[in-house]
Amino acid sequence: ANLRNALLDGVDVVSGLSGKVVTGGRLNVAKALGVVAPSAVPTASPSPTASTSPNPLPTDIVPDPDPSEEPSESHARSITMKLRGHLIAKGRVSVDDGFAPCRANVVVKITRWGKLIKTVKTATDGTYRIRIPDRAGRYMARLAKLELTNAVCAATSSARPRHRH
Repeated sequence: ANLRNALLDGVDVVSGLSGKVVTGGRLNVAKALGVVAPSAVPTASPSPTASTSPNPLPTDIVPDPDPSEEPSESHARSITMKLRGHLIAKGRVSVDDGFAPCRANVVVKITRWGKLIKTVKTATDGTYRIRIPDRAGRYMARLAKLELTNAVCAATSSARPRHRH
């Protein structure tokens, strides 16, 4: 019962979990162990201010931050595609806020009627150009979601130009 109470008292409150889980947050075992472990309790004389918490934590124990909760910047992207001659697909990847890693050297998938035809990497300025089989149909350029360190580049797709013979 003491261990259970210590675990429940060591919860990190997460607003998104409020009303979804009993504790209103996620269990923080390191914090809970700091509450239970006798070696973690400060040995100095008690401070003159009274603590309202039934299980005070030592101030020198700080739980490691959860890397999955680090804020990630989200970057909206757009892609264009034009079909030229017989048959060259060319276009550009743009990022609304200009974040270059979301446009430079990213993989563009060219599809025809939803089936993958070719893949190409963009240049550093976000442009791409590739020769594809000369067949009639509707083509599309697609970008998959790209997760970088502390940044997420959104998935997107181009308009669907038609190539006719």
